[in-house]
Amino acid sequence: ADIDGLERVRFLTSHPQDIHPRLFEAMAVNPKVCPYLHLPVQSGSNLVLKRMNRRYTRENYLEKVAELRKFCPQIAISSDFIVGFPGETEKYFKQLLQFAEDVRFDHLGAFIYSDSDDLASHHRQHVGFGPEARHDVVALERCLGDARLRADRLRAAPVPVRTCADADRVRV
Repeated sequence: ADIDGLERVRFLTSHPQDIHPRLFEAMAVNPKVCPYLHLPVQSGSNLVLKRMNRRYTRENYLEKVAELRKFCPQIAISSDFIVGFPGETEKYFKQLLQFAEDVRFDHLGAFIYSDSDDLASHHRQHVGFGPEARHDVVALERCLGDARLRADRLRAAPVPVRTCADADRVRV
C-alpha cells in the first residue's frame, strides 16, 4: 500500500489459516486498503471441514471474524460454501445456514459439490442434496445481501469514478 500512485488495495481471497491480527491492523490503519475480505469457509460443520481436509474449525473462523471486526467494524466479508459434500447430512447443512447467519456475511457464493476422479472425496459415500439445498443457500444470500444494502444506505463512502479517457488505457 506504500507504493506511489497506488490508490487502492483489495484482497481477492485469503485462507482462514493465513490471516492474523497484523493483517487486520494494517487493513484498519491504511486508507488505501479496501475494507473487504473474501474468506472462504466451505462448510459450517467441523466434521465436514475435517472431511474436506481443512485445517480450521468453525470456532477458529468465528474467532478470526470477531477479531477482524474489532479492528475494522465496517469490513465487508464474503465467503463461499460447498453444498452436498460426501457425508454431509441435513443436520450439517442446517449448521452451515446457522453459521452463515452468525457470521453475517456480506456476500455468499454457494456451489454444489461435484465428483472428480482426482479428489480423495470421490471415493467416499456421497449423500447429495437436490436443488432445494441450493435454493436455501441462494435465499440466504439474498436475505443477507438485502440487509447489508439497507445498512449501506445509512453510510456514505467515496466512490472512485473513471472517465472515458481512462477506459482507453485499461486493458483486460
